[in-house]
Order: sequence, then C-alpha cells, then structure tokens
Amino acid sequence: MSVAPSPEPEPHPLLQGASPRTVREWLSPELAARFDDAYRAAIDTARSTFELEPVYTVVEDFRRIAILETDPAAFRRTMRAAAELATGEPSPEDEPWQTTLTKAGL
Repeated sequence: MSVAPSPEPEPHPLLQGASPRTVREWLSPELAARFDDAYRAAIDTARSTFELEPVYTVVEDFRRIAILETDPAAFRRTMRAAAELATGEPSPEDEPWQTTLTKAGL
C-alpha cells in the first residue's frame, strides 16, 4: 500500500513580495490607518517622480510590522523598546498605544 504524498503547505501570505492589500489585511486597525497614509503618500511621490521605490519601501516596511504583529505581546514590547530608544525615556505599559507608536516612529 502506498501513501499519498501530503499536499504542499500554503506559503504564508506575508512572505516577501506580498501585495499591499495582503499586508494591510494583516495589520491591526491602528496600523492599517498609518499604512493607508504612508501608502498614499508613496503613491503621490511615485506619480511625480515616476519611481516606484517609495511604494515598495512602504509595503516592505509595513509587511515586516505585520509579521511582528502576529505576536501582539512581543510586538507591544518591541514598540515600547523602540520608543524608549528613540526618545531616551521609558515608555510605560499604560501609555496610550498611539503615543507609543508615534514615539517609535510609526
């Protein structure tokens, strides 16, 4: 009796080269809104410069953030640490999340 080969697992949707739509779908609502703003600004730049690099950069940066967000607790710790590095001051756990994200550079 032979065993049927197991089907190939589906690749994770956030692999490099993920579409802007896919990246946005994996972001939390707060970061999806920030992605929208950054993506629209990059599209505007691309329109005027005829260079797509700003668009690719935004999508790739937010793709990496979406990957980090798959572990929300680790993501929050990382963003608090990034905010602390950026400002030189601790970013307490009870600080408003939008404030922490802004201080972290998002």
